[in-house]
Parts: sequence; C-alpha cells; structure tokens
Amino acid sequence: MKNRADVMHMAARMGHQISHPESDKSIDWKLVDSDGSVVRDNSSSRELGVQIDSSGYQIWTPSQNIITKKPWISLPLPKSIPVGLVLAISGHALWNGISIFVISFAEGIGFSAVAQLFLSLGTLAVMIGTLLIIGSGLLHGVRQAPDGREIDEYQSQLADLTK
Repeated sequence: MKNRADVMHMAARMGHQISHPESDKSIDWKLVDSDGSVVRDNSSSRELGVQIDSSGYQIWTPSQNIITKKPWISLPLPKSIPVGLVLAISGHALWNGISIFVISFAEGIGFSAVAQLFLSLGTLAVMIGTLLIIGSGLLHGVRQAPDGREIDEYQSQLADLTK
C-alpha cells in the first residue's frame, strides 16, 4: 500500500494528473443475462449497500451504522512475525507452567486431591478470563489495523491538488 502511495505522490510531483477511482464515470458497463436482457448497469451503481466503482470492483458498505463499544483494553498487534511467534510460544509456556506450578504447590502444602482439583479449576477459570480479556484487546487492535482506505483518501487529495 505504501508503494502505491509513493508512486502516486511522485507522479503528482512530476505534474501528472491523479484522478480518484470514483471520479472517472466515463466507463459504461452492463450486466446481461443469458437472454440478453440488462440485469444491471452503471447508472444504478449503489443498491442495497453494494457500490460498484468505475473499475468494476464491488464495494459493500453497511446500510446501517455499526455499533461499537469502547473496549476495556486495547493491545497493539505485533509488528513482525518473529515477535508474534515469541509472544505465542511464551503465552503457551506460561499457561502450562502455571497449571503445573499450582498442582505442585498444592501437593507440597499437603492439600487433598479434591482441594487440588478445586484449586486447579479455579486457576483455570482465572486463566481463561485473562485470556478472553487479552483476546478482546487484540481483536480491537485488529479492527483498528489499516485496511487501505487511507490510500484512497490520499489519492483523492492528490487528485484535488493536480486539477
């Protein structure tokens, strides 16, 4: 995505006119069925939340606003694959280590088998709750990750500058 933005910026500096993909409405297209009758054309480019731009791509936009709530925690995504792998491996090792430590600790103190079971189940419930909170924070980070829309806005700004 960044390369595309750099190419557009360089072209704008060289004096080339940059046009927004939706500004070129000169392309006429029609969708016909096997009988030859027109099913859809570009005169009705927006219908039921589906927009078809001039390049023929179908863009879905929700017809209602998406309701989002403020997250409890927002965790950034790992910037590289090795960091993500190290975090995943560390998380699994911590999960297993805590499970073994709780059982060993309970045996060392002299808890009965039933008490060890309840202590282990309680620890498991706390770990699952913590995992759900961390997962929710990571999913919020995924929702906030760039998806390429800013490049189209950038292209639109360059188009306005080169008119």
